[in-house]
Amino acid sequence: MSSCADSEGLSQRDPLPDDALAATFTERNHPALHYEYMVGDKLRMESYKKVIVEAVKPGDVVADIGTGLGVLAMMAAKLAGAKKVYAIDLNPRSLWMAKHLAKANGVADKICFIEADAQQVELSQKVDVILSEIIGSFGCEEGVAEVITRFAIRNLRKGGICIPSKVNTFLIPVEYTDSFRNGWTSDNAGLDLTLPMQIRMTEEPVRWYVRGRQKELSEPLAVEALAFDSEHIFEGKVKRPEARDLVFSVKEPGTLQGFIGYFEVELSPGTSLSNYPPYDKCHWENWHWPVTPHVEVFQGDRLRVEMSRTFVPGTTKFAKESKDKLSGWEPVYDWAIKWDCSRPPES
Repeated sequence: MSSCADSEGLSQRDPLPDDALAATFTERNHPALHYEYMVGDKLRMESYKKVIVEAVKPGDVVADIGTGLGVLAMMAAKLAGAKKVYAIDLNPRSLWMAKHLAKANGVADKICFIEADAQQVELSQKVDVILSEIIGSFGCEEGVAEVITRFAIRNLRKGGICIPSKVNTFLIPVEYTDSFRNGWTSDNAGLDLTLPMQIRMTEEPVRWYVRGRQKELSEPLAVEALAFDSEHIFEGKVKRPEARDLVFSVKEPGTLQGFIGYFEVELSPGTSLSNYPPYDKCHWENWHWPVTPHVEVFQGDRLRVEMSRTFVPGTTKFAKESKDKLSGWEPVYDWAIKWDCSRPPES
């Protein structure tokens, strides 16, 4: 059974933190700055606010897992009228800041902060709503599926809801049209820079912000489709694939330079977020699997992709990081891919 941490600190009237820990903050380790892009992502913030206000009823008991700065917990307590919110995170520095923010927003008495791995927490009462935003750039690499389901089995009342309610991920082959892998041309300021991308490299995933829709060589195909409702959670139906075989049909000629992985997350029916194509101030990157050398493809070509989910060494479980680290979460997997291209015979 997990218990609440004491809310040490200042009064509601004077929320400015002023203690020995605050005196150590720098641009590198300030516990709020790790979340700067997240809180600056206006669509993310407003979408979560809308869904929380609609879903959480006055008097509800709520859990926010991977709470970080406590933003979702405060939305539930301050804007939606939750009676009690359990805010759970592994990172003590983030929780320290979250407690001060809760006081500054007048909801410290409604929020119980717990420093723990949410997968192992068992609360003293069932919750009506589970909130989380441990959504990775390819949907699940921060462990949203494992954490939600393991926490919910212990702590969600039957008929309770989870936000997000669905996580879907996709892969699409592209020719890049912005700065990512697009400067290696035969005439870049009068220079031929094509040679480096003609050298084959071991293909590994890369995270990068693209600036808009790329030249899409095929329709996207689904990699994962996960639902977090009572039926799927309590009947053990939230199952993630270990491998996927996808076959893309090229719809127009172009240069295959890589595959983009992205997510579509349903927070609740009618409200979703996706990181491709990126929206203004989107804080999520995309996963990319670059192709070298680049390959010319033509309409009707078929690209077969074999995907396998592999654990990253040292991250087979969520690690509680030391206090000088910025985040308490580590990605626990990446996807490896193999691909080939086939061309239909000419008639």
